[in-house]
Amino acid sequence: MILRRKRLVFGGILMLFQAAIATAARSSDPFQYNICNGLSNQMLIHASAIAKAIQEKHDIVQVPDYFIVNGEQTTDDPVVPSNENSVPLAVAFDVPALRKRLLELGIQMELVQWNHQDSNNNTTMTQHHQNATEPECPGLTWLSIADPHLVLKLLKAFQPSSTLQTHIEKVMGPLPKQQNGICFHHRDGTDWHDHCQRWSAHSKNDGIYRGNCEADNKKHSLLELLQHRALTSTDRWIYYCGDHKVPDELQNQSQYTIVTKSQFLSDKDQRAVHALKPGSSVRDLWALMDFFICGSLRYLVGNSVSTFSALQIALREQEGAYWYNSQSIPLGDFWDIYQIPIAYTYTELSDEKGKYMLQASIASVRQHMPRNKIHVLYHGNKDQEFRHWLQKEQNVTLYQHEPQWQGSIEKMRQNGNSATSHLFLHAGSYFGTWQRIDIPRFIETEYCLLLDADTVIMQPFTLKDFGLNLTHSIGMSAERHRHHTGNLLNAGVTLMNVPHMRATYDKFLHYILDHVNDPKFNHPAPSDQGAYLDFYQETVQQISNFWNWKAYWGVKPKNNMFNKIKILHFHGIKPHDYVKKLLGLSCDQAINDLCEKFKQPIFRLTVQKFLQAADSIPDFHRNYCGSSFDAKRQQGCISILDGLVNRNSNQHSDQMIGVSRKRRLAPAEETGFWDASVLNKKVVTVSRQSEPGEDEQDTTTPTKKVHELSFDYLAFSDEMMAQRQSKMQSTSLLWLQLRMMLLTGTVLTFFLYVYLRKNRRLLFVLVCGSVTIRHILAFSTMGHSPSGLNS
Repeated sequence: MILRRKRLVFGGILMLFQAAIATAARSSDPFQYNICNGLSNQMLIHASAIAKAIQEKHDIVQVPDYFIVNGEQTTDDPVVPSNENSVPLAVAFDVPALRKRLLELGIQMELVQWNHQDSNNNTTMTQHHQNATEPECPGLTWLSIADPHLVLKLLKAFQPSSTLQTHIEKVMGPLPKQQNGICFHHRDGTDWHDHCQRWSAHSKNDGIYRGNCEADNKKHSLLELLQHRALTSTDRWIYYCGDHKVPDELQNQSQYTIVTKSQFLSDKDQRAVHALKPGSSVRDLWALMDFFICGSLRYLVGNSVSTFSALQIALREQEGAYWYNSQSIPLGDFWDIYQIPIAYTYTELSDEKGKYMLQASIASVRQHMPRNKIHVLYHGNKDQEFRHWLQKEQNVTLYQHEPQWQGSIEKMRQNGNSATSHLFLHAGSYFGTWQRIDIPRFIETEYCLLLDADTVIMQPFTLKDFGLNLTHSIGMSAERHRHHTGNLLNAGVTLMNVPHMRATYDKFLHYILDHVNDPKFNHPAPSDQGAYLDFYQETVQQISNFWNWKAYWGVKPKNNMFNKIKILHFHGIKPHDYVKKLLGLSCDQAINDLCEKFKQPIFRLTVQKFLQAADSIPDFHRNYCGSSFDAKRQQGCISILDGLVNRNSNQHSDQMIGVSRKRRLAPAEETGFWDASVLNKKVVTVSRQSEPGEDEQDTTTPTKKVHELSFDYLAFSDEMMAQRQSKMQSTSLLWLQLRMMLLTGTVLTFFLYVYLRKNRRLLFVLVCGSVTIRHILAFSTMGHSPSGLNS
């Protein structure tokens, strides 16, 4: 009984101690911040500050009870709230809804005002909390450290007040169908042009690219820029908002409908908005109305340098967002939220192996970038199970793709020479390579990233990772040779400027169909790749090889390069080709030279990455092996794949390249998977007679069945590599010894020359003796085994 009481007392003390730790982990001090400048900056400051407060586990955040109605900066100093330029937050936003949403996110909200001297305050300020100390405005500094997706959630928590919502509904009520509406946020005012000149001038000092502040109207008119983007049909209409009246070019055309909010708000309505802050410009109240009207429309064409447009692009999460100035979004340097849509193509006419590789590639996107949009141009409708997996399980957007040019492409294949490319051998595979030319006709976004099915995402990335000076056309990496610079590029990973590809689509298709009878382009690359690199040769841009890393390029551990790879491309040799070699089979002649490199550890690691990506797909090993091998070898393939994805070995796989054999085995032996006793075996597989009933195949004729692939062949392969590395280490050590001898002799000679100048005979004896001793030591060391060198 006494023991039980002691346990109860001890348990109570422990619970109190845990509660005290939990309480200490949270901060009871309210989180304070201030706002400044215009609408977009105010919203971003609110969202990033509250996100920071949540991440730092504050219980309360003190939200400034201000909305600056005119935050236009006339100097470099920020425009902070005052009684003269601001109204209470509730005039602009739905404060009760905001408070409720913050509670759902785990933080309480208090409105706070500063003790300002009110010289002419005609609007009653809500006095929730008075604070004598006014914090400095953080600007966008907290945006880079706050969780980007939490910031996005908080931005969505800001909704218009009931007063402004009434005026917004008066504008939206008479508008045509919202699903056909385009918000065109156009910056064309004098202050914007001045800003662009000042902003671009900074590039001379810091070298940062700032060349996309304004549209390039030299090549295309404003109307053409819209037509290459969201304005692709006459049933779409434009809601114009910006800092300037509607340009004459748009006003004078009759093909499309152009509307503004002033068309639907009466003079009385406009006076009511001005009455919210009499005697002051309410520029940002009008901007707030435009902001929420734009957010309700399906499409956006904005200016990515403008924070207003950058916010709209982010809130749409890659859906229907364009920017007429193209290239980068500068806000992305602070707020890494701008993911790039991924595009694939697929036809049911292709080899079945392609389907399973596409599954693995899509699974790798979901593994690293679960929120990213994935689009697939899909040809065929028989494989309903696969279509269900794509749409329901992976949230992929499918576009039924039945191009009119398919018959012409088949004629082109029949006229091709299969000796120059294996693509001409298979009708489905050849057609599948050409499907990508139609991507601009389906995807509604400024940029997208086209991936081949035989790619694997290695780490998450966003539009920011492609740099600021993005391609105006297409971007590709090197084809075969890693250090190549020029036009020998590979289309397996292609960054597409969708508006440009859409603008040139008709000419590009006509150019392709001109080669039906002679499918040779003025570029050595075959099929679509040759067409792209020939037609767009003046505008194609080479991007980093980390976006399209080939397995046969290898990596150097000392450079930590494997961690830099964004996308792994099984160019040439595929995972099933690797398995072929392990089973003692030959690769196709076209890739035989690549297959000969399969003993390198990098190939095993890349196949492991492929299998890790497919780990969530049921029966993937069986399906992939079934599509790649005949019945006799399928079980052997499955055994190989199962061994490669062994859970205990995968956690060490990233460290296995370039590490000595001894170190690589040490942690693995503890897991029980590796068997050191088989290291010296030169056997690839363990075979036995098939048991009756084990296979569905006919067993009347005795056949050999691969029961399991032991670790032996992989070990043997690595052992051979380790021996080569040891030889290289021995050679390196010899050179090291020679360099040490030279250095020692030089230093000693100089020393003796200075201090023993008069005794030349002694100098000669000492120098010769030193060199001879170092020489003997070096070669005696080289006589030891390689293992001795490592010890």
